Amino acid sequence: MMRLLLSLLLLLSFLQINAQTYPKVILLGDYPDPSIMRDGKDYYMTHSPFYYAPGFLIWHSQDLMNWEPLCRVMPQYEGSAMAPDLLKYKDTYYIYYPAAGTNWVMWAKDIRGPWSLPVDLKVGGIDPGHVVDREGNRYLYVDKGEVIRLTEDGLATVGEKKKVYDGWKYPDHWDTECMCLESPKLNEHNGYYYLTSAQGGTAGPATSHMVVSARSKSVTGPWENSPYNPIVHTYSATDSWWSKGHGTLIDDVNGNWWIVYHAYAKGYHTLGRSTLIEPIEWTEDGWYRTGDLGRIDDDGFLYIIGRKKDLIITAGGKNVSPGPIEEVIKRCEFVSQALVLGDKRPFISALVTLDEESLRPWLESKGLNRDIPMEEAANNAA
Repeated sequence: MMRLLLSLLLLLSFLQINAQTYPKVILLGDYPDPSIMRDGKDYYMTHSPFYYAPGFLIWHSQDLMNWEPLCRVMPQYEGSAMAPDLLKYKDTYYIYYPAAGTNWVMWAKDIRGPWSLPVDLKVGGIDPGHVVDREGNRYLYVDKGEVIRLTEDGLATVGEKKKVYDGWKYPDHWDTECMCLESPKLNEHNGYYYLTSAQGGTAGPATSHMVVSARSKSVTGPWENSPYNPIVHTYSATDSWWSKGHGTLIDDVNGNWWIVYHAYAKGYHTLGRSTLIEPIEWTEDGWYRTGDLGRIDDDGFLYIIGRKKDLIITAGGKNVSPGPIEEVIKRCEFVSQALVLGDKRPFISALVTLDEESLRPWLESKGLNRDIPMEEAANNAA
């Protein structure tokens, strides 16, 4: 019996080392506010350049995990350029971004360039997000839940901004910097428009930033908040990544969906925000979610809620999928149940229930008496 338990522990140790864990870093260093898009089998991504020029370095990948620099878009620009939205609409690539108190847009027929000079949209706000409705009308979201209509070519605005979304009300006792509703990024999926936003502030406490989701049948709302909010969040300053937020959804060529976002490495605000990725899944009721199942109670304790996502969070902030591990353990002929645990722990462990009727023949095959009491059989096996 002791050999059996030792074998199970060794198996769990092996699986822990080799398990796929998320989030994964895809660009380490100061690569904040990622905006990502797919064009066929090619993925492109860019970030906030701020005052650095030439700005908007575009990265290229064909697997979402390995990236190479492709080109830089702007030789010079006004102010501090940040939080872009990179997209392709019809046969044209666009980058929308805020700088110098307004929002701008550049376009190109080839993502490698040449790119146009920045065009001033003459509309305030930050973190623009482009979306097209089913009739082909184009809109631009900015922070604070505001949206404005764009012209057909996407190079000017029509009318005035209007507020259509208030964000998600997080618990009052959460330690954040501010409400700071920003980073609206939009996707259409299965008859709904999904609005992915950031809240909580990006430079405050470790637990401030977060990603939240809402959906609507119309690009201008009304918006219904996800029951799985926050989608991504740092629940404790002990986590490996602080201030996780500013997320964008992306689907891959195999039909899988992912969320890309930024975060500070624990204790290293001075190194900037790296770009991270983790998978999402779509629920039967039409929402998306990740492996963040933790919740903080009023006393500050972290709990793992449910197993719907089949992911657990270790004390080090690692997400581990227990389902495949449990299935491997249950392949043992005398294991009837296995439950892998890891909530707020530095390791994963398993609770195993043995099937007595299957265990006794196994004991007999080892030269042990199958009719003796289980306690004695366990001692003999040891």
